[in-house]
Amino acid sequence: MILPIAPAPSPPDLTTASPPEVGALAQVRTALATSSPAAPIIVDFDETLFLSNSTDHFLDHVRPRFLAAFILAVLAVLRPWRWGRSGEADFSDFLARDAWRVNTICLLLPWTLFRWKRQAADIMRELENHPLADLLSSTSRRIVVATYGMRLVVEPMLAGASVQINQLVAGPRHGLAVWRARGKAHAVTQTIGDDALNRAVVITDSARDQDLLDRAAHPVLTRWPGETPIMAQSSVYLPLVYLSRVKRQGRQEVLRQVLLDDFALVILAFAVVNPLTLGNLIGLGAAFLAFFCVYEIGYRENDQLDDAYAKVPHLSKNYHTRKELCRDPGPTPWAWALILTVVGAYAFHTPWLGAEASLSIFRTGLCAGLWVMLLVVTRATFGLYNRLDDVSRVFVFPWLQAAKTFGFALLLPTTLAGGLFMLAQVFRRWLHYACYRSGGRGGALPSHITRIMTYLLLALGIIFITGSTAILAAWHFWIIFAWLTLRGALQVRDVTHTIRWRGKPLLESPASALPPK
Repeated sequence: MILPIAPAPSPPDLTTASPPEVGALAQVRTALATSSPAAPIIVDFDETLFLSNSTDHFLDHVRPRFLAAFILAVLAVLRPWRWGRSGEADFSDFLARDAWRVNTICLLLPWTLFRWKRQAADIMRELENHPLADLLSSTSRRIVVATYGMRLVVEPMLAGASVQINQLVAGPRHGLAVWRARGKAHAVTQTIGDDALNRAVVITDSARDQDLLDRAAHPVLTRWPGETPIMAQSSVYLPLVYLSRVKRQGRQEVLRQVLLDDFALVILAFAVVNPLTLGNLIGLGAAFLAFFCVYEIGYRENDQLDDAYAKVPHLSKNYHTRKELCRDPGPTPWAWALILTVVGAYAFHTPWLGAEASLSIFRTGLCAGLWVMLLVVTRATFGLYNRLDDVSRVFVFPWLQAAKTFGFALLLPTTLAGGLFMLAQVFRRWLHYACYRSGGRGGALPSHITRIMTYLLLALGIIFITGSTAILAAWHFWIIFAWLTLRGALQVRDVTHTIRWRGKPLLESPASALPPK
């Protein structure tokens, strides 16, 4: 609980000799023993007084769980806290990510704050750093909790603390990014003054508090045993979470590849050449998500087998540190996939969603059955891929990519241009993967340019084989070409500026064109 500031008594508190100790607690004892009895104690909250992350616990206790997990997943894909910010991505995350997540949850699920005020104290009692709290309780000094966490999250938790806190320095609900950017030392100075900070004992686990440590007379930077990491709503299964947070951690894979590459292909190859009805859009979206529910099982298995058998496993940090994300979800992904498949099949053949044919159990069942068949074959193929050696995988990889693209032809027809688009996509990824498995740097190849060139070469082949230029008169061909060009514009620009004649640049800058002095 937070109590009014009381004058600190003059007798020393922890200056008596104690047996030699090692570790975090010993460092705090030493700092207290060598500091002035009137010096305040400034203690960090997350991973120090509270042995976890308060913001993630707040978000993890939001109900209903599925809705909260969905909101957080959407925010994780969009990352609005990085919009309009330049500089290091990690710093942008630190400044504004918590504010976006907490405020969005509170806006969309307004009962969350009332529930948190009832639960916060119990969570604090469960995960309090009891050795540190007991040590602080034995002193009569002024104790200030200074945290980069948000006040609306931390303040209710302090009601469950066993140590009496005199003041709380925490972030505001609005303007958190600006407040954090000024640094913790600035916020503490505004609360207790320069002189008190200069004499203080500062206890923290975070290097982000360096400005505070530099100012204090007795800084203690240490990690505490018993830290309990948590990732909000990680116990809820959602499609694509493993891909984004573990398999391709930190690469924005869901946005860059799954949505802007894979799903964009499905829409351009199938949706725009069929009646653009709500039913078709819902059907394609549901089938796409069902596919990735099963495909993601292969990703998870791939990591597990890599961890078990590879000489040099290529695994993300979260694979080792976030076991809650890596635990086996059991049959849940298949349950999701089957439900989504039924939803998609129903949407394709529902008149009130714009379907031309009347709804029939046979048509819906046939559509769902074909898609489930594709999912089973894809899962078996991915299982085979995961168990083969690296070189042999090269010959299985394109079949997985073909299932991800041509598989949708089981649901809707497409045009010749759509078929060329899918072939270009498969070849582009196969080329890069083969290069990687052969010891090269597949990622160094300009993938979007590879796809554009493959698309145009395939179209040229069709023209020569058929003796007709009809494909060039098809609006669908140019819609796809425009999209490919838009996606590859940056790569085209970069490659253009690196073209060289032997011995000199092709595109000379004005300075390089001047004669030497």
